[in-house]
Amino acid sequence: MHNRRKFLGRAGALAGLVPTSLSQSLHGSGQTRTKTKPVKGRRRRIVWNNDGSDMLQPAYAGGKWPIPMKSVKAFLEGTLKCVEGTQVDSIFYCAHVNEPDWEIPTKYIRVLGANPVKHVVDFAHRNGMEFFYTIRMNDVHAGRYPPKPSYWPPFRLKHPELLMGYISREHWEKKVTPWVERFMAIEKERWERKLYDPQKTVELRRLAEEEHPLKEVFQRDGVASRDLWFWAGYDWALPPVRARYLEVVEGACQRYDLEGVELDWLRHTRYFKLGEERRNLPIMNDFVHQVRQRLDHYAQKRGRPILLAVRTPDTIDASLSIGLDPETWIREGWVDLVMAGTGLMPFSVPMAEWVDLGHRYHVPVYGCLDRLYATFRPGRPKFDMRDPDIEGDDASNYDSVHAACHRFWDEGVDGIYLYDWHTHHGPTDPRDYGTVPRVGKPGPLLRRNKLYRIDTDYYYSSGAIGDSCMPPQLPKAFTTQAGPSNDNFTLRIADDPGAVARATLQTRWKRPGDASRASWQLNGTPLSDRRPLSVKGYGASYGFGFQEEAGWSTFDVSPGALKRGDNRLEIVVQPPGAGNPARPAELLEIRLSIGYA
Repeated sequence: MHNRRKFLGRAGALAGLVPTSLSQSLHGSGQTRTKTKPVKGRRRRIVWNNDGSDMLQPAYAGGKWPIPMKSVKAFLEGTLKCVEGTQVDSIFYCAHVNEPDWEIPTKYIRVLGANPVKHVVDFAHRNGMEFFYTIRMNDVHAGRYPPKPSYWPPFRLKHPELLMGYISREHWEKKVTPWVERFMAIEKERWERKLYDPQKTVELRRLAEEEHPLKEVFQRDGVASRDLWFWAGYDWALPPVRARYLEVVEGACQRYDLEGVELDWLRHTRYFKLGEERRNLPIMNDFVHQVRQRLDHYAQKRGRPILLAVRTPDTIDASLSIGLDPETWIREGWVDLVMAGTGLMPFSVPMAEWVDLGHRYHVPVYGCLDRLYATFRPGRPKFDMRDPDIEGDDASNYDSVHAACHRFWDEGVDGIYLYDWHTHHGPTDPRDYGTVPRVGKPGPLLRRNKLYRIDTDYYYSSGAIGDSCMPPQLPKAFTTQAGPSNDNFTLRIADDPGAVARATLQTRWKRPGDASRASWQLNGTPLSDRRPLSVKGYGASYGFGFQEEAGWSTFDVSPGALKRGDNRLEIVVQPPGAGNPARPAELLEIRLSIGYA
C-alpha cells in the first residue's frame, strides 16, 4: 500500500496535479487538460455514469436505434453528446451488464469494431475527461424478466451450477430450460426481424410471468420478493464466479486506455445465499484485494496508476449485511474513490458517515443521485425515448436535484455522481441533449430554489435493490379507531433559513379527504391555512410520461420556523367524522419547497 501511494503521489507530482494540503488533494487544482492523468487527488466535479443499455440496445436490435448502426459518430451523438461542455470530469461507462462489451454480438454494431468501448474512451479523452470501465457485479434482470440474450449470455447459460437458485441439473432442465428457451426464441425472432414494439414487450412480460419457474413466488410476493430477483444471480461464494469477474477486470485493462475500473455493487445487491453474507466477508475482501493487485500490475506496465472505484450501499451497516466490507477496502488502501449510496434515498443517506470514513484515509467520496428517483427525471436529456417531448430545459425541473446535491456538499462530499443520466431505449434526440445539471460546485447552489423530500419506500421495497437502501419514513398509515393518532418525521435541509424568501410544506395523502383530518407542527410551530396543490408527477414505469398526481395540499411556512439541519415535523390525525368509515389515513409523501427572491 505504501509503495502504491508513493506511485500515485509520484505520478501526480509529474502531472503537476497533487497539491500539498489534504483539502487541495481531495479537490484538486482545477487545471485544464486535454489529456487526463489518473491521479487520485484530481478534481472531479461531476462523475457521470450511463448505467448500461445504450450499447446493448443497438447490439440486440432493441429500442429505436437505427439497425445496423450507421457510424461511430451516430453512436456517440446518441449517447454522450449531452455531457459535452458540462461539469462532467469523469465518464464511468457501464460496459459490463451481464457480459463484457467485447463479448456482445457484433452483427448490428460492426461499425464499432471488436472492442466497441474504445470509442467511448476516445470521446472521454478528447473532452478532457477520465474514463472508468464500470462493471455490474451481479445483474439479476434474468430472474425477473422474459429471457433474452442480453440477460442470458453464454456464460450464464452454460453454468447453472453457479447460480443462487441452482438445485440440480434435473430441476434446471425440467423447470428452467423450457422457460428460457421459449422466450429466447421469441426474442431472437424479434431481434432478427427488427420487431421492436413496446406494447409487445409488455405482453411478453405478462406471459413470462404466467409461465415463470417461480410462478407461485411471483403471485405471492411480486417484485418485493428477493427469491424472485436473485435465483438467476451468481453465487459469489463459488470460486469460478469470482474468477470470471477478475477476467473481466483484466480484459478491460488489456484492451482500453482507461484511468480506472469501477465495481458497481448496487446492480444488484445479493452476492451470497441468505444467512451466509457476513461469514463470506473475507471472501469479498480477498476478491477486492485481488482486483487491486491486478490493477497495480497493469499500472506498472503502463507507468501510471489505474484507480479503483466502488459504488456502495446507503450505509456501512447495509454493506456488511450483504457481504461487503468497504471500510476494510478503504483502510487497506485498495480503493481510490467511493461512490456513496444507492442514489435512491438521497434525502436519507447519512453521507457524513461515508465522508468521515473516506477522508480519514485520504479517499475522496462522491454523493450519488440515481435518475430512477422520480423527481430527478423531468429535465433533459429525456429519461426515456417514449416520454413526451420536453419543451424547455427549465432549471426548475432540477429543484430536487439541487436540494439533494446541496445537502451532499454540506456534508463534505468531493463531487457529485450522476447515475443513469441518459435516455433509455434509444438514442438521445438532438432536440433533447439539454445540459447535465450544474451541480459540480457548492457555491452556486446556495441561492437556488430547492425541493427537499422525505424519501419513501418505493425502492426500499424492491427485491432487487432494497437491501442497500435506508429504511424509509414514508408511507405511514394512521389508525384512528381508538382515537387520534400521532407521529413525527425528520426532514434535513442544508439551507440557511435567514436567507430563504419563501417556503411551503407539501403533503400527499392516498385519499385526498384525509388531509383535513391532520394537524401539523414544524419545529413546534403550528401550520395552518392548508390549500390544495396541483402537482405534475412522473409515471412509476419507464415510458409513461408525466401525469397529474392527486391528493396534494400545501401550507405556507415562515422561514423563521426552519432550521438548518434536522427539522421535526409532528402530526396528529383525528378520527373521521360521524358516518364515515374508520379506515386508516395513509400519508404518502412530504416535501419542502424553498425559494429565494
